[in-house]
Amino acid sequence: MKNRTFIYNTTIRRSIDVVFEFYSNPQNINQLTPWFVSAQVSPNTKVSSGSNFKIKIKILGITVSKWQILIQNYKNNNTFTDIQVEGPFEIWQHSHTFKEGKNNTLMEDKIIYRSKISILNKLNILKYIFALVFYYRKRKILSIFK
Repeated sequence: MKNRTFIYNTTIRRSIDVVFEFYSNPQNINQLTPWFVSAQVSPNTKVSSGSNFKIKIKILGITVSKWQILIQNYKNNNTFTDIQVEGPFEIWQHSHTFKEGKNNTLMEDKIIYRSKISILNKLNILKYIFALVFYYRKRKILSIFK
């Protein structure tokens, strides 16, 4: 089964250093998730090249997923990629790329993935789920940086 790719762009009316700072703090993920979802991230440190994080995702208080990710390709105010070391996907590479615009920052999320559940790959269901998640995140980040 081949890998899938999902890309989502968001334009944020803040400078690249402010936006990058926000996204390089994994503790901020809870600000971008619906009220019924929580993410416990450890350690409580900022993203840097080679750093590892453990993430526990809960929906309505029930643990649904545990991840271990490794940060690669880190360039301050430019990019970083979280690679799943352990977790629910067979392949997960989520690249965050930031580009400075005129009075704003263009952020691109690019996810290369393959589910461990083959029917999800065949039907390409996850792209629709990702689209909903990232639309929600876009609305939240735009309200945070009004």
